[in-house]
Amino acid sequence: MHNKKIVLVTGASSGIDEALVRELANSDWMLIGPARSTEKLMNLKNELSASFIPITCDISDKADIRRAYQSILDNGIFPTLFFLNAGIAGEKALEKPESFTVECINASWWLIILEF
Repeated sequence: MHNKKIVLVTGASSGIDEALVRELANSDWMLIGPARSTEKLMNLKNELSASFIPITCDISDKADIRRAYQSILDNGIFPTLFFLNAGIAGEKALEKPESFTVECINASWWLIILEF
């Protein structure tokens, strides 16, 4: 079990989410960063060191979400703050809109910002 404050930020490898990860790393948070780009996640890991846990995960893939969720639980890491900003846009969302139904794996994964 970790004593640090733990935050999960989706889409952590780019944009506003990457900026948020960098800011929180400077504020003594342990960060879990799911995103699609393994290369960008590893660059962040090298930069932020032990305070950043990268998880390659495509949020449009239910199996990826389940794998990431299980990995976090298996490691005994329990986030207390969530920023779920990653989205599905463009062609992928338009090709099969019926495939993007919300299915709760755990209610806490679907809250935008939740702090315990």
